[in-house]
Amino acid sequence: MSRAEWAVVLAVVVVVAAVVAAYVVARAKMAAPEVVRAHRFELLDAAGWVRAELDLDANGRPFLSLADEKGRPRATLGMEDLLGPQLTLLDEKGKSRAELGMLPDGSPFLRLADERGGARAVLSVILDDPDLSLYDATGKKRTRWRFFPTPWT
Repeated sequence: MSRAEWAVVLAVVVVVAAVVAAYVVARAKMAAPEVVRAHRFELLDAAGWVRAELDLDANGRPFLSLADEKGRPRATLGMEDLLGPQLTLLDEKGKSRAELGMLPDGSPFLRLADERGGARAVLSVILDDPDLSLYDATGKKRTRWRFFPTPWT
């Protein structure tokens, strides 16, 4: 190889090294923002389906929706008017099957539903005492257990 060819090779190596160094420095300076603001966020999978959505409903209350591989909502987390925060699990037909939330007085509840969406079991805490109600397929309350504190507990 002649001196001129070595000079060209050396020049190419120097230019490539300079470009790589500039890229590395630029990447190091790119920091993630501390705050990201938007009106709505969507998370897409590789096929382009919306799998998660963070938005505000028509009343300005925040909600998070998680969807299955076909884009059907399967879980939501949001703020309800009277109940406050509520987590809802939906079946593949979109029916609510389980809800975890708060009653108007701030007491927690868990509601389990059948495939039609009708309540079958509701567990709540009323005045700091556990309360369990079970319902038949017609929606009629079949039994209720209310656990009151005893002097020896």
